[in-house]
Amino acid sequence: MKWKRWLFKYVFLIFTTILMTFYMTRTIGTMYIEELNKEFHISNPTFLNITNNQTNSTNELLTPEKLVEIKQHMSTEDKVKIYSLITSKLPQSDIQNISSLIEDGLTKEKLNKIQKILNQYLNEQEYSELISIFSKY
Repeated sequence: MKWKRWLFKYVFLIFTTILMTFYMTRTIGTMYIEELNKEFHISNPTFLNITNNQTNSTNELLTPEKLVEIKQHMSTEDKVKIYSLITSKLPQSDIQNISSLIEDGLTKEKLNKIQKILNQYLNEQEYSELISIFSKY
C-alpha cells in the first residue's frame, strides 16, 4: 500500500512540475504575462524574455514533449518545493482537474482555467515563490 502512495506522490510531483513550469516558459504571450504581473505585483518580469511573435498557429503553448523536457531540467529540490506547496494548498479534485487539462499539451484556454484554479488557493507570496523557482528554467 505504501508503494501506491509513493507512486502517486511521484506522479503528482512530475505533474506539478510540468504545470508550474508552464507558467514561466517563453511561449506565454506578452499580454498574458503583463496581466499576471499586475495581478501579483511582480516588479521585474524581464527574466521571461517573451516577445509577441512567440505564438503557435494551433494555439498550443506547450506540447507534451516540451513539458517533459522542461521537467527533466528542473532540480529535485525545486520539484519538492513545488510539490509541497501545491499539495498543501489544492484539494485532490482540483489537482486531478489540472492534471487532465495539461495531459495533451497546453493552450491559452487551458492555461486560463489552470490560473483560475490556482488563484483560488494560492496567495501572492506563494505564487511569487513559484515564479522565483520557475524563473530559473
